[in-house]
Amino acid sequence: MLPADLPESEIVARAVQGEVEAFGWLYDKYVEAIYVFIYYQVSDQAQAEDLTEVVFLKAFEKLPEFRTQKVMENFRAWVYRIARNLVIDTYRTQKTTVALDPDLPLTSEEPPPENALQLQQDYQQARALIDQLEPQFRQVMILRFINHLSYQEIAQAMDIKENYVRVLQHRALKKLRAQMETETLPVK
Repeated sequence: MLPADLPESEIVARAVQGEVEAFGWLYDKYVEAIYVFIYYQVSDQAQAEDLTEVVFLKAFEKLPEFRTQKVMENFRAWVYRIARNLVIDTYRTQKTTVALDPDLPLTSEEPPPENALQLQQDYQQARALIDQLEPQFRQVMILRFINHLSYQEIAQAMDIKENYVRVLQHRALKKLRAQMETETLPVK
């Protein structure tokens, strides 16, 4: 059993050395977030579950490569990069676009009952707008506002510069604002 006060960097180092329990701890910590990220991309529960499994299988297989390299700087960003690349590969093979499932909540916290209806309507509108974004914009929005990654982690996960993450976020928010303005204008 891993000590409760063990820093994540030490747990990652143990996983790199082949300690299965350490990898299990990392899996437990990140599996739900990775699943949500993938689900928001593919919109199919079974496919998201399968791809999440593949992400962690690939991570487990690739971890030993870090034994001879420098220390892994950010496991979280690295596993998101694996997930992102797997989603891109999936899109390349499928060549289809699917809508986001309106029943998957943005967060696991339950809203107060008096606000539930308005929150559900706002949520569905936001999901529909995010679904219309280009894939790169959508990924930045999901990683930043749903998975709460830092700009640096997003840059590492997407293999782009940190400043470009900010540019993509700015452009995505600008597109979302424009979409919201056109949708809220009364029809004449």
